[in-house]
Amino acid sequence: MLEIDSVDVYYGRSQALNHFSVSVGPNEIVAILGRNGVGKSTLVHTAMGFIKPTDGKISLSGKDVRGRTPEYIFRHGLSLMPQGHRVFRSLTVGETLLLATRLSQPDQTWNIDRILNRFPILHDRWNQLSETLSGGEQQIISMARTLLGNANIVMFDEPSEGLAPAIAKSFSEICLELKQEGRGILLVEQRVQYALNIADRVLVMSRGASVFEGDPGALSGRADLTERYLAL
Repeated sequence: MLEIDSVDVYYGRSQALNHFSVSVGPNEIVAILGRNGVGKSTLVHTAMGFIKPTDGKISLSGKDVRGRTPEYIFRHGLSLMPQGHRVFRSLTVGETLLLATRLSQPDQTWNIDRILNRFPILHDRWNQLSETLSGGEQQIISMARTLLGNANIVMFDEPSEGLAPAIAKSFSEICLELKQEGRGILLVEQRVQYALNIADRVLVMSRGASVFEGDPGALSGRADLTERYLAL
């Protein structure tokens, strides 16, 4: 569904992605692991069209989307929950969620009723300005907005950041639900064990390149990789 093939990205003279490749199929959770600054966020921003690669291919269901706008890429089935508390500060929680439904893909599996059932706190905060919520609550809004897009492939950039353990557990369950619905998930995470518990396949990044790709069990047995690249 999503294929990133030998992509290069530069910030000036500094190379952020070095011939990086990853694919995500239906019913699959692929985790991208690595320390801060190795290019994980650059990867998902490039796939989403916010950053233009200098080389390589990016395709969705076989259609070339390299160089296309984020709006075009979203309309062809890819969405991104960015890192950090990215909310529309001047909108209420309810306005944000209603806006997300207007921009949704035709598949309406994730709707507002399902979101409010999953995250009751959003019902309680419905008329509250998003900027007045806690960091964890803003993270939930960002997650809910992404789910309401009903994209075929969903990219999550550090989704568990700032979440209470119970909400982080709920997010893990959501990833598994998305997988069961036939969607693909590209999960960027700092919490290594958290990602390994739900991923079908894992890639480890260092300096913009892949240094490992395989199943989570294989990575768990590689102390040389986990100590050098993941600080475990």
